[in-house]
Amino acid sequence: MAFGRRGWVLLVGLSLGSVGCGGGDDDDASGSTNGVSAPTVASFEGTYALTRLTQNDAGCDVEGPSLVSADTDAEFVLVGASAFAISYVELVSCSDVASCADAVEAVRQPGAILADYSLILSIEVGADRLDGLSATNGYPDPAGGPCVSREYDGHELRRTGDSLRIETRYTPLPDAPSQQDSCPIDPTKLKQEAATQPCAKLRVIEGTRTGPLPE
Repeated sequence: MAFGRRGWVLLVGLSLGSVGCGGGDDDDASGSTNGVSAPTVASFEGTYALTRLTQNDAGCDVEGPSLVSADTDAEFVLVGASAFAISYVELVSCSDVASCADAVEAVRQPGAILADYSLILSIEVGADRLDGLSATNGYPDPAGGPCVSREYDGHELRRTGDSLRIETRYTPLPDAPSQQDSCPIDPTKLKQEAATQPCAKLRVIEGTRTGPLPE
């Protein structure tokens, strides 16, 4: 994933996180305007072995087939960082100690990141539950039409002991009118709009903590 894309995801994800996020049936919190607390960040930081990576491209009711191949990064790191006065945890995949160390440095610098899978979690719902959000308002149709390829993605991490499960739900959004040939993004409106649209794709990442972050 190129840094330009990551920088956009970071900005939008933290902007969305700062406005709060409603939880599930077991959650009565609205999220934190300061992101993830330092003790919670510390408790999640570490190196993890990937145990499951699936994707259902046809809906979100059930998991899809495995995406794991011989070339898939078999590890990932969770690294704490901060930007725009918001603390967050970033997940970045890696293949060995050296690449995991590079991923940690890139998150903390920040720098360019090339990874098979990655995401940002900026909302603390509980000690063992983090959420994250990202969205795009698309781009103007070249023929002067509306903003197309709009999407809203929501991440939900749950921890049990040393094991994690992260579900990402991808929600495409309808085309929307452009504004002077641009597609300005309003995170709050995108979040509200996504709540009225069906989820189209589900990705699941599972992993088990194997140790601290590499030096």
